Amino acid sequence: MSIVPASEQAQEEAVGLCAELIRFDTSNPTSDERAAADWVVARLAEAGIESVLVESAPGRANVIARIAGADPSRGALLVHGHLDVVPADASEWQVPPFSGEIRDGYLWGRGAIDMKDTVAVMLATARHFARTGTRPARDLVLAFLADEAVRAEDPDGHPVPYCNPGGTDAKAFTHLGIRCFGFKGLKLPHDLDYGRLFHGVDERVPLEGLRFGVRVMTRLWQSC
Repeated sequence: MSIVPASEQAQEEAVGLCAELIRFDTSNPTSDERAAADWVVARLAEAGIESVLVESAPGRANVIARIAGADPSRGALLVHGHLDVVPADASEWQVPPFSGEIRDGYLWGRGAIDMKDTVAVMLATARHFARTGTRPARDLVLAFLADEAVRAEDPDGHPVPYCNPGGTDAKAFTHLGIRCFGFKGLKLPHDLDYGRLFHGVDERVPLEGLRFGVRVMTRLWQSC
């Protein structure tokens, strides 16, 4: 099977999309995700991808989109990421936590590694597939979800390479009979203290890490 690689445009787009997402203050529980969700709908629509916005409560907005795959007889692959973040105290940060500032080869801000980075990679990859006519191996269901940051991780999930440590954020999906895998297409330098940044101060993601994520996601969707 021939794999269509991620374009340079898609890889660079992930950086810009992530910066824009960080600028939405979706701190949970003090804010909600509606503005960010509306933005996701618009970014998908720009590429001709239809989506549905559903609120579980006022402001708690989720976006769902389906992309047809090459073999619709196979079960769909659900790829999800959450739009909300844990709160940040700006007085403790070197940069404003919702600025989406690029400095020293990193994109800074709350959600940079949990997990607006992955949301941006999903968006950039989906838009790349739409622009180029690339089809995933099976149907894809993309879910951009609300209200994750105050709930527990899924104890039944199975971490795989490039995953966040701990759990999968899958939550209730196992109750629907869906097999869940924790995956994060993100390349981090060895000297970056990921554990300290996760939900911590001065959260940031390498720009090359985001580009790498698009390359990995593009291959995954075509080969899985």
